[in-house]
Amino acid sequence: MTEDFTTAVERHLRAVTERNLDDYLATVHDDVSVVLLNGRTIEGRRAVGDFHRDWFADPDWSWRLTPLTSSAGTGEALFAVEYHDLDQHGTPYELRYLLALTFTRRDGTWLLLHDENTPHDEKPLGDEKRLGDEKRLGDETAPGNEKTPPGA
Repeated sequence: MTEDFTTAVERHLRAVTERNLDDYLATVHDDVSVVLLNGRTIEGRRAVGDFHRDWFADPDWSWRLTPLTSSAGTGEALFAVEYHDLDQHGTPYELRYLLALTFTRRDGTWLLLHDENTPHDEKPLGDEKRLGDEKRLGDETAPGNEKTPPGA
C-alpha cells in the first residue's frame, strides 16, 4: 500500500513531537542528511539517530509548526518553527526558523532524505499565516517539541 505524502509528513513530525526515536527512525532514509541552524551537517541514518536520541532525551523543549508549503510531487514540505527551550542555566529562550523537509519514496513509503533548518525573522514567509495559526500534531492543536533544535 502506498502511503499518502501528507500522512507521512504528519507521522514524521508526530514522532519528533512525541520524542519517539523508533518511530522517528522508521520515517528516515538510510542516506538522510540534516543541516542544523549553525550550519553543521549530520549525515547518515545512524548519526542522525544518535543526534535525535540526545535531543529527545531533553524534556524542556517545545515547538510550534506553521505549515507554509507542501508538495507531494516533489516530496517537500516547509514549516515556520517557533522553538522554546531552557538554556544550561534554566533560562528560557526562543528561536524562530524555517524547517524544510525533503522526502523520497521507497517501496511505497515516504522517507525523510533531507532536513534543513534556516534562521528567519518573526513573520513566516509565504502567505500571511502567523505563528498563532499553527496546526498541532498529537493533540489537535499543534505539532511539536524540541531542545537543541535540529540546527542549533
